[in-house]
Amino acid sequence: MPTWLGSSSLTGGSLLSRLYSLKSCSQPVARCGDSLLHSSLPPHLIRSGPPYPTSLRSPPNIDLSPQPQEPHSKNRNVAKAPDAYMRIAPISLLLPFERTALWNNLPPATMVEPLANELIDSILEFLYFDKAALKKCALVGKAWVRASQQGLFETIVLKFSERSIYARVYASSNHGPIKTKLEQLIAMFDEKPYLASYVCSLEVVHYRPEDFFSQEATPLAAQVIQRLSKVKHVLLYHCEKVILSDFSILREALYDLFNLPSLTRVTVQECRFGTFAEVASLLSHATHLKALTIDSLGCFDTDLPTSSDLMPNLPPKSIKLDEFVVTAGAFSLTPWFEQESCPFQVQDLHFFRTRLSRGLKTSPQILQASTAYWS
Repeated sequence: MPTWLGSSSLTGGSLLSRLYSLKSCSQPVARCGDSLLHSSLPPHLIRSGPPYPTSLRSPPNIDLSPQPQEPHSKNRNVAKAPDAYMRIAPISLLLPFERTALWNNLPPATMVEPLANELIDSILEFLYFDKAALKKCALVGKAWVRASQQGLFETIVLKFSERSIYARVYASSNHGPIKTKLEQLIAMFDEKPYLASYVCSLEVVHYRPEDFFSQEATPLAAQVIQRLSKVKHVLLYHCEKVILSDFSILREALYDLFNLPSLTRVTVQECRFGTFAEVASLLSHATHLKALTIDSLGCFDTDLPTSSDLMPNLPPKSIKLDEFVVTAGAFSLTPWFEQESCPFQVQDLHFFRTRLSRGLKTSPQILQASTAYWS
């Protein structure tokens, strides 16, 4: 039995116009196996039979006459072809030029214009706070992977806790032992170094050197920091005591991080250090710093640093700050800024904020610089 094919599924062309007269239709034609079938033809309307002889070189006969209706029978479960359907031979029997003419008349496939990479980046920037959504976006397509990964690794938070053995790494959005998480992060950066270049902000939170888990994770934390090359902002939050003096590997990693050309913002919040000289030494390595925020800084030894405590060969007043925010803990910071040997220059601030109180002795030099800018 021949293959049934709806006549409305064929478009007009040089081949079909030579074989028969048939009005054109805008519906597309699809090729299925070796026959022409309508792309939306239901399976129960297609009936196949033995193919035409392969030796046939002339176009097949096409019967456009209405097909006879089969009598209704309860014992026959055969689908009936509508009157509008015709019989046509497999396309392999058509002559080469006829096949070419037929395929040339097919409508072009519908193409969807891809979004520009800049537009994808702008869209995903609004999802940086939702790491779960970014993971799903990374599965959309290749064009979405890079932008999603940039959001996933934009901020890394290393959270240590004295009473908890967990660290929260926002790049993975999972919880687990800090040592395991740091090892996974190191392996990930070693396998795909470009992921480390996506990190723009590093936060070190609740670091307590007397905590066993902090001590165990210190070498791994230093290795993570050493792999970062494009960090723009560093936050030290609630870090205590001998984080710099007793752990040389972490101190050197932070020195190198602060010295990156990309690092322009540093925030020190609710931290307690052994000596102010340690803080000054760390800040002096941020030679490209533009914005400094000091919020509640405490030191057991408040003596001002000497030149030997700072980064070697650093010219005085070579670090020009644009923004300076200090709320508490300026007992040693502001007197240090007044020294001629201090590498920081605060005379040309664009933004200055402080909290005036009886216990806070704010440098008149900083106030004058701020007043001169806004006047």
